[in-house]
Amino acid sequence: MKRWILLFVCITLFASCKSSPTTNNTSNTSDTTVILDHALFEQNGTPSLNGWTFHPAGTDDTLDFEQSAPPGMGTWSYKLHTSDFPPVTNALVRNYTGLVSGIYSFTAWHRMKYILAAGTFPEGYISVTKLSGGISTVTTQITTDDTAWHTVSLLDTFALQPSDTVQLLLSAGARTTGQHGNPLWFDDITFERLP
Repeated sequence: MKRWILLFVCITLFASCKSSPTTNNTSNTSDTTVILDHALFEQNGTPSLNGWTFHPAGTDDTLDFEQSAPPGMGTWSYKLHTSDFPPVTNALVRNYTGLVSGIYSFTAWHRMKYILAAGTFPEGYISVTKLSGGISTVTTQITTDDTAWHTVSLLDTFALQPSDTVQLLLSAGARTTGQHGNPLWFDDITFERLP
């Protein structure tokens, strides 16, 4: 009987020692931290900025929601007009503080009204800015001229202090004198820290 008890204890100890490293490896794996998960410019079927702030380029520029959205993603999107006052643009901005250092991904669905000749005017873009101690570091990704909905994404790595601000920006660009503007719709925004 003592042999069976000793054998049982040895097998149990062997099994627990063997499974321990697997458990530790699993607990050390970090997942993606989602900050914005397919955020839309609507709430309960009604147009909404949902935490974004509109920064007009001029006094005549106003909020402009429109019933156009990426496939399967609600009804409303936000229509930004090309600015008449370069380099200032009409923009939607959202700020975050208290984020931790890491690799961040920013993705937005967008479409344009017209496909214009290359170099007609500065394109629309998305950007992520790190604001730290009065110093700004900006990463920008230009949108593509396309009248159909598709995504634009950028990745950036930030070393952040708790007081630093990370700013997301959506812009339709600015036109030069005498050129026709090209409105740009944005919707379905995702912002996340990658593992």
